[in-house]
Amino acid sequence: MKQIDAKTQENDSRVLLLIAIIFTVALLLVFFLWYRHKKKKLELDIALEKERLLHQKELKERELHEQRLHKMIELAADGKLPKEVQEEVFLSVTYKRSTDTITYKGNE
Repeated sequence: MKQIDAKTQENDSRVLLLIAIIFTVALLLVFFLWYRHKKKKLELDIALEKERLLHQKELKERELHEQRLHKMIELAADGKLPKEVQEEVFLSVTYKRSTDTITYKGNE
């Protein structure tokens, strides 16, 4: 009986050790997958933030350009600019508007 009890205990301890090893490997796998997910999410968030900041910068540059353009038009309309500069301002404004209407339709 003592041999059977010893064998049973040995088998039980092997089963418990196997269960512990499987649990540890599964836990490590879960942590690894979680880490990769968080890392990819962080990289994506950083890329999105860079893109958002770039977009904001472009919008501010456009807004500043528009403000300068309106100020130049205002000055030209009030006659505070020399004739040559007024003509250049009006030509650049009309040229800009005509290029805005051109769109690329791709290969159709």
